[in-house]
Amino acid sequence: MSRETCAPPGVRRLRAALTTAVPSVLAFVLLPGLALLGPLPAADAGAPGTWTSVTGSSAQAIGNTGRPSLLRTDDGTLHVVYTRQEDDGTYSLRHVALGARGRVLSRSAVVSGWYILGRDPQLLPDGSGGLTVAFTGKRSSGSSDGVSGGGQTHRSSSSDGGATWTLSSTYLSTALTTGATLGAAALDDGTPVTAWTVGGATVSFRTGVVADPATAAADDTETLDGCCGYDPEVAVVPGDDRTWMSWTVGGSAPNGVFVRRIDVDDDPAKAPRSTTTSGGTAVTSQMSGPAPLVARSDGAVFVAYPVGYPTREYLAVWRVGRSGVVRVPSSADARYASLSVDPRGRLWVAWASGHEVRAARSNPAGTRFGRAVVLGTLRRDGLDSTYGVVVDAAASYADVVANDTERLLHQQVYPGLSLVADPATLTVHRRTRVTFTATDAGVPVAGVRVTVDGRQCRTSSRGTCRMALRPDATGSLRAVGRRSHYDAGTDVLRVRAR
Repeated sequence: MSRETCAPPGVRRLRAALTTAVPSVLAFVLLPGLALLGPLPAADAGAPGTWTSVTGSSAQAIGNTGRPSLLRTDDGTLHVVYTRQEDDGTYSLRHVALGARGRVLSRSAVVSGWYILGRDPQLLPDGSGGLTVAFTGKRSSGSSDGVSGGGQTHRSSSSDGGATWTLSSTYLSTALTTGATLGAAALDDGTPVTAWTVGGATVSFRTGVVADPATAAADDTETLDGCCGYDPEVAVVPGDDRTWMSWTVGGSAPNGVFVRRIDVDDDPAKAPRSTTTSGGTAVTSQMSGPAPLVARSDGAVFVAYPVGYPTREYLAVWRVGRSGVVRVPSSADARYASLSVDPRGRLWVAWASGHEVRAARSNPAGTRFGRAVVLGTLRRDGLDSTYGVVVDAAASYADVVANDTERLLHQQVYPGLSLVADPATLTVHRRTRVTFTATDAGVPVAGVRVTVDGRQCRTSSRGTCRMALRPDATGSLRAVGRRSHYDAGTDVLRVRAR
């Protein structure tokens, strides 16, 4: 069943022509077979300000529904898994390992030669330093294939950093999930938790593996009051295995973004402002992908989603249980979004406003986001082509990966520095003492070098510095604040006549 079938009249999907929804099984169809991977380039590095392909120089059939999955292991390696279609029409899951500044370390096949594969594989830690990929699909067109079964959720594992992979003989669901959208996370010991939906009146989930789908206990379900549920996500609180699930509802059932714990019997909570009343009905504006869900080690759980209908006015981040939301700056028309928690507990959010990729980091409490940093627009054959944006946060930066339908491109991003001048208006030929304040999501930043009109000062622990300015002409002066591991902040001072 398509999303359009379930959506209320007039729902605006705000997708490019190639991103219109399709029936669930057809949702796997990627672009027609294209060239396979070429030789490994000598150096791939997506430093801040530069998009670089991590899938090689040759075009691949990734398609506009492809959403990669990221996982950073303890050695600092960033692992990427994605789905592509091969020249012979079969599908494969591919793995890429990235080192410092996005340098490609290795590439490998997780599975290959499959009849059909889901667009959203989920890369998880296995609890012992290895990798596990949860995914949907079938290895053959028949239902009796001993490996693919009838299309349950599968997993493949690697104990050598992704160099080699082993397909498990066990499953992650009893239900047939081919055509479903999939979310997954892992408990501290590596036990996988999966959730899925095919766009109907239920959202299903399961903790652990299934040896025999015919004899195992049934999967758990969250039953909706009508159609339709989409794009479940799973998050596990590090250290105590509290497990949360989110999903989006659009259609005849009460709309909105919903969150609940699934390790206990819990009632769903509707995210504030996830619906807007239009024509007397509360409706939600869905993105072209899930409302991302993350959990911090302090037990805080966050979900991001657009606010407004039919226009997505901004991206909101809700800390589950709180009454209000945090507004992400410069996030109108968010089509994709991804959340990640850095080692200090700050949130990173990356999204595509239209086709322009942007990212922002929060303060330590997650109650405010800093200035949005623009990473740029992906283009393919002269057209805007940005899909499947995902982010993974490190100590001082974040890695962003996006899909242009034929390649996965990577760029690192530093948090955006905000710079404010006070006063912001000067008078020509008059000396004025100006205070500059540098902040990161509202937190003062020391050591920022501020330059303007050939002069400079450096901020103190309060994030401020002062300089006397005497402009020689009317117009404007541009102040720039720079510090290592930040995207430079700017402010413009207006210069008026006496």
